[in-house]
Amino acid sequence: MPGSPLPAGHVSLSHTARHVAAALAPHPVGVDLCETGSAAAVLRVADRVLSPGERSLVGTDRPDALAGAWALKEAAVKADRSSVFGAAPRRIAILGLHPPVLGGRRRAMVWRTDGAVLALVLAYPAAPPGLPAGRAALSPGPAAREPPWRHCVGAPCPAG
Repeated sequence: MPGSPLPAGHVSLSHTARHVAAALAPHPVGVDLCETGSAAAVLRVADRVLSPGERSLVGTDRPDALAGAWALKEAAVKADRSSVFGAAPRRIAILGLHPPVLGGRRRAMVWRTDGAVLALVLAYPAAPPGLPAGRAALSPGPAAREPPWRHCVGAPCPAG
């Protein structure tokens, strides 16, 4: 309806020549698409974006893993409301690709499609003062629980 207010939320957008993605969430969110054909470009900037451990995790001969790593980093930077230029991508740790796991208070999901990888990252706020560690903003509430629908980059997800 024209003129109707939208509920409070966070929005993120991404596109390639053949795909488009949008995300709307109650917490900061980032979405990114990276075409697997861009793997060579990701490899050229890997030293500035990926840590040595992340480069060994991703490898150099897996276009879908390279595209996935870039999409995860860029989606996380967007969720953190930072810039992909500078030190921000190096401060976001990719801890795993199968399933995708990021450091910090972030939850990641990744999907592969025809020639592209889509990453979605939710960044949860820090715990309010006075809450014990481990009882932070990730609990309670259904939006804060660990999502059961993670997807993996570069290989099938493990069972479970």
